[in-house]
Amino acid sequence: MYLSIKRVKKDNKRKLNSNSAVTTNSVVQETRNDKKSVGVVDNRTLSSARMLLRMDDNRISSFGTILQCVRQKVIQRAPIKIKNFETNEIVDFDDVQPIPRGWYEVVETENGFERVKETHWKYPLGFRDEKHFRDTTRPLAEANRDATLVVTGSSVTGQSADGTRPFRDKSYPKKSSYRPKEDTRSDIDMGLVKPKESWGSEVTNRGFPGSGATKLMEIDFSNKVENETGHTSGLKYFDKWPRNKDGTERYRIVRAHTPEAERDSLPGATYLDGTLGAGGLRIRRDQIPSSVDISEGAIIYVGGKRKKILYVSEYQGTLTIDYGIP
Repeated sequence: MYLSIKRVKKDNKRKLNSNSAVTTNSVVQETRNDKKSVGVVDNRTLSSARMLLRMDDNRISSFGTILQCVRQKVIQRAPIKIKNFETNEIVDFDDVQPIPRGWYEVVETENGFERVKETHWKYPLGFRDEKHFRDTTRPLAEANRDATLVVTGSSVTGQSADGTRPFRDKSYPKKSSYRPKEDTRSDIDMGLVKPKESWGSEVTNRGFPGSGATKLMEIDFSNKVENETGHTSGLKYFDKWPRNKDGTERYRIVRAHTPEAERDSLPGATYLDGTLGAGGLRIRRDQIPSSVDISEGAIIYVGGKRKKILYVSEYQGTLTIDYGIP
């Protein structure tokens, strides 16, 4: 009786192993076919994939590849130019994956295509688009007009510094002490580049905010980034472009400051968005800069765009200004 039960269990296990590859491939294929859910797979699907792969020792080596195929979110960004300097081939590249080995991002100059360190992607991974990136980082940029805000790390290159892990988005869990680092979502590394003599006493010699208003600024900024993206972030000061351990410059995304002429003319206002470029705002008279003309027909900047003042009214010291497209 015992031998019969043992034989039945072995037979069942043999059948399950023979079907595991087909079942797992079906899970992955169904996920790929459903364009609306690519990169958004529920925990039960992932658990099933793990279970099926672990049942057959011969397929364990494929676990990482298949799980990444199920979990990896499909993201595209504006194309950049990359070049293979051995073959001199130049192609457009817009994939979220790292630039292939042997290829380098280039920019066209008078002397031909040259390698660059400052990528032409306008926003790092983890943000929805360039506007989301600029809006989230605006408070930090406005408080540090004398510095350059730079992003480095896997949110720029698409991979970890050692090249072993891709950028991990919000489909991965947050970091914790009981989870391996490779199973949690990536950080977004940001820094401020400015001369070291202007860092101030609240910044440590290694470039980290140490105390006072600088530390509070970092905490507020990190909280804003995490609330907007779900990724943790920190802030570090640099006196030159961030570099790798071997001394070479890291790939980076630079957040350019808004030109002086295009900054909001009335930064203290409460805005009321309208349609087709129209809108309105409310502001106290004592908040209006003396250099700004608020008469009807005057031009102001709102969100970096030119607007024409159409109507102005005032009630108990508060002005209401309606504007439209010039």
